[in-house]
Amino acid sequence: MRKPIVTYILKTLNWQGDCGAYTVLIDGKPVNSCMMLAIEGVDKKITTIEGLEKAPIQKAFIDHWAYQCGYCTPGFIMNCHALIEHHPNADDEMIDRWLKSNLCRCTGYQEIKAAVKAVLFGG
Repeated sequence: MRKPIVTYILKTLNWQGDCGAYTVLIDGKPVNSCMMLAIEGVDKKITTIEGLEKAPIQKAFIDHWAYQCGYCTPGFIMNCHALIEHHPNADDEMIDRWLKSNLCRCTGYQEIKAAVKAVLFGG
């Protein structure tokens, strides 16, 4: 009885790429790693959440309480980091569009949006 429970407790959400929790950066672009074959990563620069050790967005998430249970947080941080890198002058509409690729059932997204704005505009 325990073994199957332990197996299913591991971070598995939907296996369909809808949640964004498994986002990694492939050559700087956010990709749902659960929807990618390993062979597609050959000769590509792959960055995981561990590769963003001192990225400003991580501190902003902490400062703005942009996390709750932590399940979706790595995916959001990866996606927000890419947004900041590719669109340093992003407006509210663009931020909202980028945030739609990740799902969170704990927050109202306002704290996440505030963290992104803090990095973009120094607030």
